[in-house]
Amino acid sequence: MIVFRCECGQQLQVKEEFAGRRIKCPKCATILTAPHEDAIQEVFPTTPVAPATSEQLAPSGRGGEATPPRRKRDWGDDDRPRRRAEEDEDGPRRRRDEEDEFRGPPRRRDAETCGKALAAMILGLATFLVPVLCAIPAILFGVLGLKEIKRSGGKMGGGGMALTGIITGAAGNISILAYWLLISGISQSRQEAHIQNNLKQLALAMHNFHDVHRGLPPPGFDHMIFAPKSQANLSWRVALLPYVEQDMLFRQFQPGEAWNGPNNLRLLSPMPSIYHPAGPNPTTTYFQVFVGPNTPFNNNNQRVGFAQITDGTSNTFMIVEGGNPVTWTKPDDIPHNFGGPLPKLGNINSNGFWAAMCDGSVRFVDRRVSANTLHALIGKDDGQVIQGDFK
Repeated sequence: MIVFRCECGQQLQVKEEFAGRRIKCPKCATILTAPHEDAIQEVFPTTPVAPATSEQLAPSGRGGEATPPRRKRDWGDDDRPRRRAEEDEDGPRRRRDEEDEFRGPPRRRDAETCGKALAAMILGLATFLVPVLCAIPAILFGVLGLKEIKRSGGKMGGGGMALTGIITGAAGNISILAYWLLISGISQSRQEAHIQNNLKQLALAMHNFHDVHRGLPPPGFDHMIFAPKSQANLSWRVALLPYVEQDMLFRQFQPGEAWNGPNNLRLLSPMPSIYHPAGPNPTTTYFQVFVGPNTPFNNNNQRVGFAQITDGTSNTFMIVEGGNPVTWTKPDDIPHNFGGPLPKLGNINSNGFWAAMCDGSVRFVDRRVSANTLHALIGKDDGQVIQGDFK
């Protein structure tokens, strides 16, 4: 322990490890340097002792020996309890002064958070709720925030927030793609379910027409449906209207007038919903029949009954989903020539097309079905065997 005194008379006491350090006097606030232990001078000056007088050297004791003069006690010894109390009282203040002295330089102020980085993080997190609106802005704010942080030279923080915005924004873009694929899949599934239902209703209407007229409707007709010389003014789709709860609409047509005549043309719109899905033009449909020799729908207005479909009604096409839409009242269908190239079929599903068979069932035909099998399914009495690729 090193003990020394300030100029004001205040006694100071520090540990040896603080030698050479600057100390603040608690009494007068003077800054002192704690001396090293080997450089300490006489701290407590003593009063010179005068030579002893004869009276002071008077014998006292045995043998007449003179009693040696008593050394005058240092006043500092008498003051020790008081000084200890003062040290205990000044201890907390002295420790605070020492802490202030050795605390070091002031702590650096925290960097300011970049606003763009914060916005990027918020938008990035919101991407999972509203991906369409927040994904791209999150990435933009994140990139701008990183550039601003870099230009600030360390005065701005928030790089982690900016990166979070960029990453979550990118994930949001992926979620947008997944969301779009999901919506597309749901929309396609709904359309295909709509096609199946409408084809079932049309197949049932065909059977009802067959029961009344003892044959399937011709591809085109006029006021004489099965007359050999009748004109193909209107499509079979118009002939089925009374059997799909559209009798009032059927009565407005004039069979003796062409489909694009002044009266019939105004009836194009709206097209009955049973012929949906519509093409690019809301008055066009994809539901068509094959027309040609040996098909259930010949082009010479001959009456064809189910009994004439000797290949089996479950193995013969009745109505199919064509590849190109046609005007629903126009007698325009798919011409077929056995041995010739097959037309484009299907529009909604790229893997195939939907078809109603003559027995009333609805089937999905895969595009991998061979041409020979398709020709056999189109003919009603060609005797061809249906291959195993049609299940």
